[in-house]
Amino acid sequence: MSGSHRFSLFFIIYSFIFFAEGNLNAADGKMVYSKNCVSCHATEGEGNDKIAALFKIDQAKLSLVGNEAKSKSDADLVKIVLDGNGKMKGLKDKLSQEEAAAVVKYVRSLQK
Repeated sequence: MSGSHRFSLFFIIYSFIFFAEGNLNAADGKMVYSKNCVSCHATEGEGNDKIAALFKIDQAKLSLVGNEAKSKSDADLVKIVLDGNGKMKGLKDKLSQEEAAAVVKYVRSLQK
């Protein structure tokens, strides 16, 4: 493989990895979270007790800072944001993959 082909291959792989990660960060995720998630998951991710009572579920199920959410991979959480989980409807019609990943980055910041 020539030097120019190696560079081209490197550039393609690097570009894929860079853009797959997305350019949005936790601060961007906070804005998306505030618009789409806070009503059920509360400001600090602890879960909204009133919503839990309305849906007749344990508030811990709405918590994003508890052990259950912490134990999930980022990919699992992005999938939940987009596809939904249980009574939670997915947001794939409202959010891009990149926005969902930014929300997960923000949620991870709440878990610390």
